[in-house]
Amino acid sequence: MSARNAAGRLIGFFAGGFIAGFNENLVNMALVAIMSEFSVDAMTAQWLVTGFMVVTVFVVAAMAALYRRLGPRTLLFVALACNALGSMGGLVAPTFAVLFASRLVQAVGTGIFIPLMMNAILETVASEKLGTYLAVGNGMIALGPAVAPVATGSLVGAFGWHSVFVVPLVASALIGLWGLVAVRPSRRGDVQGNSVSLRGVLLNRGFVAAALLVVLTMSIYFSLNVMGPLYLEECAHLGPALSGLCLGPLVVAYAVASLAGGRRLDRRGPAPLLSRGLAVAAAGSVLMAVAAWMASEITLLAGMLVVFVGCGTVCANFQTTGLRCLALNQHSLGVTIMTMAVQIAASIGPFVSVGTMSGIQGVVGEAQSALGYGGAWLLAALVCVLGSLLACWACRQLWKWRRNNADAG
Repeated sequence: MSARNAAGRLIGFFAGGFIAGFNENLVNMALVAIMSEFSVDAMTAQWLVTGFMVVTVFVVAAMAALYRRLGPRTLLFVALACNALGSMGGLVAPTFAVLFASRLVQAVGTGIFIPLMMNAILETVASEKLGTYLAVGNGMIALGPAVAPVATGSLVGAFGWHSVFVVPLVASALIGLWGLVAVRPSRRGDVQGNSVSLRGVLLNRGFVAAALLVVLTMSIYFSLNVMGPLYLEECAHLGPALSGLCLGPLVVAYAVASLAGGRRLDRRGPAPLLSRGLAVAAAGSVLMAVAAWMASEITLLAGMLVVFVGCGTVCANFQTTGLRCLALNQHSLGVTIMTMAVQIAASIGPFVSVGTMSGIQGVVGEAQSALGYGGAWLLAALVCVLGSLLACWACRQLWKWRRNNADAG
């Protein structure tokens, strides 16, 4: 398939990946208004985020079986229907219970979108272009959470919190029109349907190493999305809107680096790209720690840029490298595991970094709060160094796997 035909075949799936990332942060900027309107406390309102993530994880875990049974077209319209139904419920929700139920329905669509996009890429794109297209998908997922705070914050201020649900509702309609034309019904044999055991994927050491590296890299990425604006608000005394705007260009840089890294992987292979990307992220984390202790916001943003570029260069490439270690009939399960790795990272990364920061601040006192941030970012640097070493080992495993396959052929 030509590059133009592949892009046309995948554009709606990429849009679905963007909406999935957008939906995860959809109500964050509206929580205060929701708490006021429905007279609920912060712990209750937070379930709009936590419950959404729990449902998403369960749907992602089931996607390997669902993809083999239903195929891409059916799953696409199931995801769009859930996204649209949940969005309509949120748009008119008269009570908190209705709003919560609507978010859970919306989460079903979100849980389908990301692995569906990755499976569509694997079925559409030739192996030698896989890195580039998976990098585009990774960039679209990353842009969603970056755009959401700015877009939804503006909507809440201008039209009230209900209006944030207009964005995914309109997107569902547009993607649905595209899907009617561009995605054909699956025929028998179109979808790789052989039964694959979880154990048989997990015995592949190259794939397991790649999945662990996805968890590691995305943990750094997600933690920085929380810790960076938090530092700018708490220590630099910037407002939340300005802190969010500072993050936007950095996420764009992440997406650009992801695309550049994917193209580099397709042309020259994984070594030494994968280990060097995490080494760059380690250097950026050290720079951020120094900036926190020096109270230099400009240096901090420079360090964040370095970390985002380093992580962006390699994250999608770890997914590509791991999936290339699998047989075709293992791809759907491999995609599920890789998507689960991202969801795990979204939970672990912020928890560990904020916990480390709070622990240090508890020892040194609130007056030295910058020391807590610096300590958390030094820990991130150490994790990136260990990840760089693991990436070197994973590249050797992939080289051995390819050599053995060549000898067997």
